[in-house]
Amino acid sequence: MRVFLLIVMIVSTTWYGQEKNSDPFIQEIHELSQFFIEQEWDEDLHFRLIIHETLTNEQYEDFQKRHDHNYQFETLIHSYEAIQLEGKRVKIIYDIQSFEWDDNVLGEIERFINSDIFRLYFKNSNLYPCFQTQINDNISSNFISEKVVNFFNITVKNKLIENKFQVISGSTHFFEQFIPLNNDKINIQFSFREIDGTIKMVTIGTPILVIEY
Repeated sequence: MRVFLLIVMIVSTTWYGQEKNSDPFIQEIHELSQFFIEQEWDEDLHFRLIIHETLTNEQYEDFQKRHDHNYQFETLIHSYEAIQLEGKRVKIIYDIQSFEWDDNVLGEIERFINSDIFRLYFKNSNLYPCFQTQINDNISSNFISEKVVNFFNITVKNKLIENKFQVISGSTHFFEQFIPLNNDKINIQFSFREIDGTIKMVTIGTPILVIEY
C-alpha cells in the first residue's frame, strides 16, 4: 500500500476551483458513486472524504470545543488529526468515512457540508472525496481502466504502472476542482491493485487520491 507521490503537491501548490457549496460537491460525490453502482461493484463500497485546512491556534481551540462537545455523529465515522505548525498555526486533516453506501449516507454528507462546523472552518478547504471497493472477478486491470476512462470521459495525463499495481491521473468535465501537474491540470485519479488472484482493489477519487491504496 502506498500514497501516490502526487500527494506532495497538496502542501506546495495552489488550489484551483470555485468556492465550495453543497450542491456541486454533493453532485460530484454522487457521480463518483454512480460508476460503481452501474458496474454493480457497490456491495462493499467504502467512502472517504479527506479535508485539509490550516487554522490559527485560536480557531483550533474553538474548533475542538464545537467538534468534541456539540457535533452529533450518525452513520458517518468522523475523526481528525491536528499537527502543530510554526507561527501559531495548526494543520487539520479531517477524515470522514463510511463502510456502506446509500442515499442516507449521501444525505448525511450533505448535512455535514451545510453544518456550522463546515461553514466556519472548511468552507474553502481542500476536499478529497474517494470511493474504494474490492472486485472479485476474473477481469484485467486494463479492462477496468478502460471502463473508468470511458465512464468519466477522462483525458489521461499520467500513468504509473508496476507489477500488480496501476495509478492513472487525468482530467474530466465531471469535476470542477483541480490541481496543477507539469503545466497542465488533473482532477481525477484512480488506482488498481491485485490483492490475491482474481481480487482487485479499485480506488477512484477527485482531484487526487490522498489515502492509502
